[in-house]
Amino acid sequence: MASSRDVVVRDKRRVFDGFFKLDEITVSHRLSTGAMSADRKSLIFERGDSVAALIYNRDLAQVILVEQFKAPTLEKSRSNGFILEAMAGMIRPGETPDQAVAREAFEETGYRIYDPELIATFFSSPGGSSERIFLYFAVVTNADKAGPGGGSVTEGEDIQVVPLDVRELFDRLRGRALDDPKLIIATHFLNDWLRVEASRPVVLAPGTVTYRKRALPRLGLGIKTGEILKVRDVDVWVNSENTDMMMDRIIGRTISANIRYGGAEKDEEGNVGEDTIAEALRTALGRRAFVRIGTVVETTAGALAGFGVRRAGDGGLAVEQVAPTIVAAVDAFFDDHADTDLAQVFLLAFTDRDQYACQKAIRDGAGYEEVTEAPR
Repeated sequence: MASSRDVVVRDKRRVFDGFFKLDEITVSHRLSTGAMSADRKSLIFERGDSVAALIYNRDLAQVILVEQFKAPTLEKSRSNGFILEAMAGMIRPGETPDQAVAREAFEETGYRIYDPELIATFFSSPGGSSERIFLYFAVVTNADKAGPGGGSVTEGEDIQVVPLDVRELFDRLRGRALDDPKLIIATHFLNDWLRVEASRPVVLAPGTVTYRKRALPRLGLGIKTGEILKVRDVDVWVNSENTDMMMDRIIGRTISANIRYGGAEKDEEGNVGEDTIAEALRTALGRRAFVRIGTVVETTAGALAGFGVRRAGDGGLAVEQVAPTIVAAVDAFFDDHADTDLAQVFLLAFTDRDQYACQKAIRDGAGYEEVTEAPR
């Protein structure tokens, strides 16, 4: 018998052993007074653990639900036993919850799901059942629909796949018209998730915004928007590296990785054959292991005349921290070198958040006025 300071199990026996199990235990537990309770018999419905998922189709702004007949709800449900719910199923022996939810999602809905996010793990009815439910959230697109769904024929399932607009789902939640607790919990999660998604930065299309320095109209400070490898009409690209001048990996998402990839010689499929800019940088460094901060090293442009398309990242600091510092440095340079051949300096804004931060930094300096805004 298992025992601890707070709970003592006196006896446990299986009273039903079918597809589901029913155990009877005799147990006592410590009371709030500090004394132990009298022995008490309890029945535990053992059906194993299960998984469930709310599937959200991003392309259609719909959730993918299922409807099927559940006999235990026949006399109490508002739909004569037919329940609209988040897809769900039992975890098989040897399966992880992640594996089970992917298998069940495809069987019931026809969608293949990848990297589902765990919302919560909870007991379905702790007063009588030991079942835990692993509830997930999964985002799919139309391309992930790879089968008809409908459930397992060998298991006698007859499941109808029900796509439902997100607004309709929220209306039903507000109208208390949802009967499935898994779906109710997941709908609240979806509501929060969509709020976060709506606040995410928007990747900008290629474009140019130019500002002229009022005191020195010949000099300009501007913003190039969108992906770095779609930037046009600049003569020199400048990017900081660590003092060891080691560029980021080609598969990275940083500015350094994009410049390295964009300048490399590639085959028709985009595979790198010659790492042009990184090799030129290593040659320029020679035997030096590092350089002093502020050192400028010039390299070839490589293949940057014919770019691919990759996403640009950042170096870890918030753009709101970086933009004012860069703008101030450019402005100070122009003030100290009014006769410079460098006519314009552009900042790169990948997202709307980047652009707003750059524009605010330029306008807060009060020394520039906007001149043009045109696509490039």
